[in-house]
Amino acid sequence: MNLPPPGTLLVLLAVTCGLAAWVYAVFRGLRRERVLGPPARKSVAVWGAAAGVGVWVVATLVAGLLPEDGVSPLVRSLLRAGAIAAGAAGVWALAAPRIEPSPRSFVDDLRDGAMTFLLTLPPTAAAFLLTLPDRTVEGSNPLLLQLIDGSAGTWALVCLSAVAFAPVGEELLFRGLLLGSLRTAGLSAGPAIVGTAALFAFLHQPQDWAALFALACVLGWSRERTGSVRPAILAHAAFNALMLAWVLLDGSAGAA
Repeated sequence: MNLPPPGTLLVLLAVTCGLAAWVYAVFRGLRRERVLGPPARKSVAVWGAAAGVGVWVVATLVAGLLPEDGVSPLVRSLLRAGAIAAGAAGVWALAAPRIEPSPRSFVDDLRDGAMTFLLTLPPTAAAFLLTLPDRTVEGSNPLLLQLIDGSAGTWALVCLSAVAFAPVGEELLFRGLLLGSLRTAGLSAGPAIVGTAALFAFLHQPQDWAALFALACVLGWSRERTGSVRPAILAHAAFNALMLAWVLLDGSAGAA
């Protein structure tokens, strides 16, 4: 019996765990029990400002150190855009009024981040399969395209960007700044989550819109339920790490 490549097997296992998480979440919801929690106070933690400014500094340095040849201008632009987004989110967090400590512990964030990550997998997998006939290599994420025959240095930069810079910068911007601002302005949770998810997806590759919209909706729901952006950052980082592992393992299997 021919088994799928190891990366595909890993993704299938993760999606299966995600389906189990959905069953658990629905069961808890029917019993009116909290799936994620406890919620944080409606405030911005100081760590958000530090993380945003830190990502801005590191991403700016990485964008400037990339070699002139072998790296597309789009990748440079993405790094710079991520740096600007993270810096803006950090400044916003630093300037926000009533900064209070969150009652959530790091264990709460890890648990809710893991659950959020699992809940993102079934809807994104379904969206990916629905758009599979129209997908092309040329339309893939530019960062993933850099991994094709990429050097170890390219792999390191892409992994750092995908697992650290992008989750922190994008979550602080979309689930922190934009979603938080819409909720503070009085918009209800549903339209705020859907609107920020649509904008998040639109700023990526067109063939990834459906999957990333599903991803962003779950991340927005997590932000709404927990009152904290930290679980969404952890879930986003885990999701990107899974996608990189998929590319790495299947690429290695194909080259063997």
